[in-house]
Amino acid sequence: HRIGAKLRDIEFLQFHPTALKLPGINPAPLISEAVRGAGAVLLDKEGRRFTLDADPRGELAPRDVVARAVAAADAAGGAWLDARAVEDLATRFPGITAMLLRHGLDPARDLLPVAPALHYAMGGIQTDLEGRTTKSGLWAVGEVARTGVHGANRLASNSLLEGLVFADRAGRALAETLRATPPATAATESVGGRDSGADAECETIRQEMRNLMTANVGLQRSEASLLLAERELDRLTRSTPAPAWRTHNQLVVAGLITNAARRRRESRGGHRRTDYPPASLKREAV
Repeated sequence: HRIGAKLRDIEFLQFHPTALKLPGINPAPLISEAVRGAGAVLLDKEGRRFTLDADPRGELAPRDVVARAVAAADAAGGAWLDARAVEDLATRFPGITAMLLRHGLDPARDLLPVAPALHYAMGGIQTDLEGRTTKSGLWAVGEVARTGVHGANRLASNSLLEGLVFADRAGRALAETLRATPPATAATESVGGRDSGADAECETIRQEMRNLMTANVGLQRSEASLLLAERELDRLTRSTPAPAWRTHNQLVVAGLITNAARRRRESRGGHRRTDYPPASLKREAV
């Protein structure tokens, strides 16, 4: 961004519907959609399968639909994943079972408290199909890149395929470019700066930024919430010491996402505007 590379679709963010919700656990471990595919269901505080209210596919609806339903249930008193009826869960999902046991939860016996968590960015640095950005000499691959293959709402596991495919394509194209035009000198300029320790003193600012983005630029946005986020991010930026460059970079990215979300006055995929609801999915609350 600062050197002029074009960013695209950075307002499209995907939230995983079932992150384990426990006090003090950050980042929250994810409980795979495969567990829901195997038969686990989502329950609210009344023990009711609430996702069926949003979509007839219930727990297997698209991620953004399930995530919004889980967020609403969580705000109304809690959401839990019930995997007690899944046969051979420990054998089929040994990693998830081990993770839950480490946190004192037995999925064969306990309801699992869950909430949505930010999981993936569909947008990023705009690239072509060989990883070239709009800035000569800058290449990007993986989640940082916006190739367009994920559209507005990535399908599960496609990020791994994207990394494999585009790393190979970019590597081949870059090698060919270097053979044709060798660089004059090696790049030595640091992207960040010297670590002065100032960022360690800004945890309160970063936590406030995280809370602000979750509340106002998260699963559902509106003109009012985005304007509030822009004002508060500006205040946090002015409160951050200049040497705390990592914190400043995070605030810049948060501001760019917020601004892009304001400019897109529609609902599409992972971007939901409550003031511009989608024409489809009429059963889903907006």
